[in-house]
Amino acid sequence: MNRAEALKIGKIIADRWWRANYLTIKTRQNIERMKKATPPGSNESQTKIPIRRL
Repeated sequence: MNRAEALKIGKIIADRWWRANYLTIKTRQNIERMKKATPPGSNESQTKIPIRRL
């Protein structure tokens, strides 16, 4: 296996992983963004948003 083949296989594996985990990553980023945007004493910061566990 040469370098080009190894890079091609690595990219395929990384793309599959990204497709499988994209929504989980974006959901967690959105939750963190919402936590930073709301004051600690507000009711919004106390709501529980379910995170799907794989």
